[in-house]
Amino acid sequence: LWKVLFVFAIAPAICEEFLFRGFVLSSLGRLKPVWAILLSSVLFGLMHVLTSQVLAVERFLPSTFMGIILGLIAVCTRSLWPAVIVHGLHNGLLLTTSHYQDAIRRFGILSEDQEHLPVTWLVTGGAMLFGGLLLIVWLGKRTASAQSPAPLLSEH
Repeated sequence: LWKVLFVFAIAPAICEEFLFRGFVLSSLGRLKPVWAILLSSVLFGLMHVLTSQVLAVERFLPSTFMGIILGLIAVCTRSLWPAVIVHGLHNGLLLTTSHYQDAIRRFGILSEDQEHLPVTWLVTGGAMLFGGLLLIVWLGKRTASAQSPAPLLSEH
């Protein structure tokens, strides 16, 4: 599992964040940040559709949405590393869930007859999302007050 996580979660998170948020998003600095984030996210979504052996159109919207979140994180924190961490955790969670799917099903989770995720998962996920958003806002304010000399995007 550790080798799989490194090859398919950590390495892609680093490479994709440096490409899409570091290079593409930063190079769109002439646009308003909202448009730069949207354009780089659409390109991120398209890349995830075209990288499979088959044309995986169903990956476009989730990947684009994830790109928007990662772009907001990078712009708000003015750093690629928080986006790399979130991206790596996302990939790692998907891979770990897939790796342990038989053990998870033995607990009655992710079974075919189950219609929804367990309430505890939903509440925990919602709390983590809220906490993460607060952390991003706090880091963004802290970074902005420190007057970072090299913002990820110039403000318009």
